[in-house]
Amino acid sequence: MAGVSQAEADAELAAEWETFPIEYRWLAGIIAGIILTVNSLIGMCLLQCLGKGVAGKILQYALVILSISVMVSDSMMHIYPHAIEGASHDTVAKLGITAFAGSLACVLFSQLMNSLHRGHKHTHHPGMAIPAARTSATVADDADTTPSKEGKMEEGKIVEQGEKEKFDWRSVESFGWAALAGDLVCNFVDGLSIGVAWYVGWFVGLVTSIAILAHEIPQELSDYAVLRLSGLTNCLVIGINIVSSLTSFVGIAIGLGISTLLDEVVEEFARYCLAFTTGAWLAIALLLLTPIALKLFVEMTHKGPDGQPPVLGWFPVSLVTALMMAVALGIMAAIGVLEGMTHAHGGHEGHGHEGHDH
Repeated sequence: MAGVSQAEADAELAAEWETFPIEYRWLAGIIAGIILTVNSLIGMCLLQCLGKGVAGKILQYALVILSISVMVSDSMMHIYPHAIEGASHDTVAKLGITAFAGSLACVLFSQLMNSLHRGHKHTHHPGMAIPAARTSATVADDADTTPSKEGKMEEGKIVEQGEKEKFDWRSVESFGWAALAGDLVCNFVDGLSIGVAWYVGWFVGLVTSIAILAHEIPQELSDYAVLRLSGLTNCLVIGINIVSSLTSFVGIAIGLGISTLLDEVVEEFARYCLAFTTGAWLAIALLLLTPIALKLFVEMTHKGPDGQPPVLGWFPVSLVTALMMAVALGIMAAIGVLEGMTHAHGGHEGHGHEGHDH
């Protein structure tokens, strides 16, 4: 803090700490967690209203691009820089290895899930291409059970011939499970950051909670699209998203509880969680989701198998791509401003990097 001594900064933080009782910090952290949980339903409601027909295809493509852009930009601009902030050279090297382990874990997890698909009526490629039927109708489909093998596609909806069969978990594409695993870790680290931030003080807690919410809104939108695209039914996606968001409460409890006793333990644990999340998100975005985006791009800009005209030309779809990337960059820039406010108010030694969006 320019023009303010360390002693004055510590005195200001101590005064804020005294005027914000521990009971209020727990209450504020729980409220922030509830808001994040409710936020997980936003994407579902939006896509249920707009996710049909041509608009649904465009929205689905836009959200996949947004997801890729948010994951890459957030990983490189915020998550990993926060992980290495103030770390020693040896620690930075260990964090780099942890990030690599996160990427490797996602790839191995994806291959494991692919191995479960053998013997099923699905196409598997090293590039993680997805079945054509899912790219055009999964998000718009409101059915809560999977179609029978005799089912066919008609006007963007699944038409069944015969009885419905029980949902087969092995039919879910591996990128969906990988994205879910990354979301679980991300929600936990979000909760950890919120808990530590509210322990520092009300201003840091408020700004950190706003920053995380700003990040999670587009992320939940894209997560919903990706999970539906992977083959999960609508009801399963809703339930999984809600359960996944509950892990943030675990992080909040750990962040608030341990911060009162062992600040440095939380700090080091958060570092490695952030590094692992960085690697996992980069792998999901660049290795798993990018092939999906390319397939959707081809579907919308080329003629269909029966000679149907393309949904859109390549130029409008390219504009959608550029717009989603710009939106992601704008969100990351706004989060950076909020983080700067956090540093300016309470980012002294020992508390500087915990009050962030991850």
